[in-house]
Amino acid sequence: AWKTAGYSTTHSWGNNPAFVFFDYLTNTVFGLGKDINDKLDADQKERLYEDIFNWSIWCEHLVGGNPIITCNAIIYGAESKIEVLHKMAALGHAKFAYFNGNPRLIFDGNSYDDAGYTPVVKKLVNQTNASNLTYQSGSIDKLNNVINVKYANRDNFYRIEEVQYRNEASIASLGEREITLPDLWGCSVKQQALWHGAWVYETEASNSETVTYVAGWDHFDVLPGDLICLNDTLRVDNSVLGGRVVSIGSGTVTLDRSASGNIAVMDTSGVVQYGTVSGTTATVSGTFQANAVWNVYTETLAENYRVIAIEESEDGIYAVTAQKHDPDKYSRVWANTI
Repeated sequence: AWKTAGYSTTHSWGNNPAFVFFDYLTNTVFGLGKDINDKLDADQKERLYEDIFNWSIWCEHLVGGNPIITCNAIIYGAESKIEVLHKMAALGHAKFAYFNGNPRLIFDGNSYDDAGYTPVVKKLVNQTNASNLTYQSGSIDKLNNVINVKYANRDNFYRIEEVQYRNEASIASLGEREITLPDLWGCSVKQQALWHGAWVYETEASNSETVTYVAGWDHFDVLPGDLICLNDTLRVDNSVLGGRVVSIGSGTVTLDRSASGNIAVMDTSGVVQYGTVSGTTATVSGTFQANAVWNVYTETLAENYRVIAIEESEDGIYAVTAQKHDPDKYSRVWANTI
């Protein structure tokens, strides 16, 4: 609606970090309006503003009747403006970055019933369109299960206080491994600070595996933050398959090998479509062509990796690094209440 309504807005007070970020990005008096925003063309603004808008919906997601992320801070001017912008983004688990000269905002978020934004799977990846798949995992010795988060408590005259997140299951298994994070800039709510500590733990624990691979021209539009569905049929711990479409029918496609269950197929416009498969016949709506990439997936876990880096090593050849993505981690984060 924000686009079809002609980007109409109403000025008002708010503490959603996305709109605090937007205000500081566009303001020509105290912000980066003259330095960054006024130098962007219409297409660059379109993409960046859409990123910010989607991020705002995620930050407004309600748990227990309260938004998950708010921003309440004073800017003293001791740091540069771009540092302040990065702090605003980090508060909401986001990053402001330039990709090929285009400013973008990427954030770690997922869909919820009361959130109008649902991140989509950008690419389907398997051995037919990727090579040199290499995996690496973090060390369990570096997993902190007691995390202290400092915040400016609004209920105590904004004094710096500390809340502690503890993962009792991990403590019982590994013992206490404690870390104190730097002050969570912009956070003034104890519950939000606790959720941040839980997010740090869950991100390290459930997203510790990374994969690197080499892909072709179909990855030209992939950016850090994009979700991918990766099926590596050569992994001994993997029971899902992937391949290519052989031929197209009416409401069905024929696959190059037998499979069963839920299936995702890339259509001719580069959008992932979903259906079911039994044998070599998949029932799925959309417009497809022969050699389209397909993957089966278990339950609802089609978005199993999130891209964290991509580099065009040579024309049409892309080196991709992606991190294991667990969409259920957010439910575990919000389960921690004061």
